[in-house]
Amino acid sequence: MANLPETSTWETGIYQIEETDVVRGGSVNSGGISNKQSQQLGNRTKYLYDRLGRVAGIKLLTINADATIPSTDLYDQQVFLTLAATGKIATLEVDGLPDGAYFTLSVIADTSAIPPACVKIEVNGLTSILGGSYGVSFKNRIWLYVGELISFTKIGSVLYVTNLKGNHDEAGEVFYKPFASGYALEARGQLVAKANFPRLWQFANDNSLTIPDATWLGSSAKQGLFGIGGSGTTFRLPDLRGVFLRGLDNSRGLDIDRPFGGEGIYQEDAFKKHKHDLYYRWYNERGANSSNNIGTVNQIYPNSPGGAENNKTGNTTEVGGIETRPKNIAYTVYIRY
Repeated sequence: MANLPETSTWETGIYQIEETDVVRGGSVNSGGISNKQSQQLGNRTKYLYDRLGRVAGIKLLTINADATIPSTDLYDQQVFLTLAATGKIATLEVDGLPDGAYFTLSVIADTSAIPPACVKIEVNGLTSILGGSYGVSFKNRIWLYVGELISFTKIGSVLYVTNLKGNHDEAGEVFYKPFASGYALEARGQLVAKANFPRLWQFANDNSLTIPDATWLGSSAKQGLFGIGGSGTTFRLPDLRGVFLRGLDNSRGLDIDRPFGGEGIYQEDAFKKHKHDLYYRWYNERGANSSNNIGTVNQIYPNSPGGAENNKTGNTTEVGGIETRPKNIAYTVYIRY
């Protein structure tokens, strides 16, 4: 007894057996009309199976050093990577996978891992990985943190990303929140380890947002950028505490006096240049009170009562607080990694 051969084909219709058809078994190609419907439905099932993804088994792998995952551990598998250390590389051997092979990688951590734990995913034998907003370059920028996952389907020499959960496209996003957030750090100018936050470090470099740490520390105007830590293993986050975020002018012509220009540049507070009319009262030689509205602080009155020339100067009373600001509510500023 033989099984019907199945091909990954979407059949556009299912044959209806007619009253005039002669019931006959065997190969459909040889006239086995009784097997035609089953053949077509089998082809449809395999087509959906190959494209919608499936899990034939579950693999539990511990990552405490750089490791290679063979194709036999990937083929139609849900692979859980337990991170006993952070910043390691998991290389996927995909050469042995057939077309249509599907697998998912998920990351969990054991109690000995130093949070936040992540692993870099690399592949052998492929032209590209297509997914995310980075196109072909996505192949070289896949880091998975605890709780994140990625699913692939292999076709030819390409891995297609069919599911992606994580901050791959959101790394570097700045947002406000009244409490600590997952996959994010408070932007307070602190040094962090490159091994712990490689995705954020990649974002800063790709967008030319890094400066030497000595420059960062020596210039408040550039503390909205990332500092390159002197040790080579760390980098410094922007310090966004106590400041408002403003849309970059980008040649519109409203914010024309920002020092240096560009992303992440700090600007001191200021108020727009303007003038006030001052109201002065003086006492003349005859003891009579007189008054006048003048437009400058320093003005000579040659025709004041009594004939004397009087130089009138003065100051307005000091008012206001320690800064110029609009009405506001403060939340902590975070940056996604």
